[in-house]
Amino acid sequence: MRAGGVAGPHSLCHTMTSRERVRAVLRRERPDRLPNGLGATLNTGLHVLAYRKLRALLGLPERPPHIMSFEVNALFDSDVLEALDVDMVSLGVKLNPARFRVPGAEEDWKLVELWGAPFLLPRAWELVHDPDGTVWIDGLAWDTIDFNVLLDRPGCRLKCPAGGFYFDPTPLPGSMPVENPPPEDYRPPHDYPDEWLRRLEESARWLHENTDYAIVCDEMINDFQLSPGGLPAWWMRMVSEPDIVHEFLSRACDAAVSQLKLVDQAVGRYAEMLVIAQDFGDLRGVTMGPDLWREIYKPHFRRLFGEWHRITPMKICMHSCGSIAAILRDLEECGLEVINPVQVSAAGMDPVSLKERFGSKLVFYGGSFDAVALPPETPEEVVFESVRSNIRALSRGGGYIFSGVHNIQCNVPDSHLRAIMDAFRSCRDEAGL
Repeated sequence: MRAGGVAGPHSLCHTMTSRERVRAVLRRERPDRLPNGLGATLNTGLHVLAYRKLRALLGLPERPPHIMSFEVNALFDSDVLEALDVDMVSLGVKLNPARFRVPGAEEDWKLVELWGAPFLLPRAWELVHDPDGTVWIDGLAWDTIDFNVLLDRPGCRLKCPAGGFYFDPTPLPGSMPVENPPPEDYRPPHDYPDEWLRRLEESARWLHENTDYAIVCDEMINDFQLSPGGLPAWWMRMVSEPDIVHEFLSRACDAAVSQLKLVDQAVGRYAEMLVIAQDFGDLRGVTMGPDLWREIYKPHFRRLFGEWHRITPMKICMHSCGSIAAILRDLEECGLEVINPVQVSAAGMDPVSLKERFGSKLVFYGGSFDAVALPPETPEEVVFESVRSNIRALSRGGGYIFSGVHNIQCNVPDSHLRAIMDAFRSCRDEAGL
């Protein structure tokens, strides 16, 4: 375990453990240095091909990466966590049946070949190669989630087209959404299998007792990511049938609260935060408009986050891409504590203004490297200065956890990876001053 002392919120900090460091930031206290949250969630790491580059740049031996989710991001190995001074780790995600990092976890993984290289895939998943080069992943437990448009879903596959580097969820025949289904047809699960909860608790206990990492529960409960009938129809119903939409979201919230109680009983004493997700923005602004968002979604987030604070000490971390500055104050009022990915290239998401407007209440997790603003041809020195500027702006006065804007993608140049790591190292000891 990493040794370290504990410092008070206003004193000069002695060396902290990773867990102490993250807890200090979440309590809005001064850490000994900036915490590194790279790779600790579905949306804060690297595409597995970028991760292979990173291992080489760090001088680490080649090793087949674990594919963490359908986003083909990598589960960080222990030697990478140590080399990068990472402070946070994911306990697991309900999209992935395999265990992470704990003794016996390797039994849950199998070796496969993808993109001409070896990778580790959850043993419960099947990789299927078509003659035309299309690759499929079968065997995902879609009945445990409420993914986008499907209500009664007999199945779903992940598809990577020939020449592609990403997988998209693809409904099986017969599982396409029903047009404008009634709320009674929406029956999200309120519980989990006992065996899943037991394994989750065992993993959390082991990580808590044998490491000093801050533990993150990553997208494990039901949330509001539903659009029954398809997204265009769902948006139209917000205007034409708001009562119907509220009934759907109320049912989603019922399931979320029920599941949250079970997750808290299993791991609430070990984990520092739990993540939910819903992308409300694009590069221009809140996609449905902030006024409609407030009318439709805000009451349900207020209820969910209010229940959350009563149920568990785990902090609320929400992932929402794009320009969401127009509703950040609303989310804060509902009880949100940590926001990710902080898409600084989107309208109104400038790091300086975000920090000035919301930095006294919200912890920013991400925002350092944005591939939209820094395409592959950007010179290394420009990337370094941009990342360092973002880190310094978002960490001023505390309340910042380092990572990029979503996962660093497969086409990232080696020079950008070097610049990102160098920029973090140049800022990490400033501790938000």
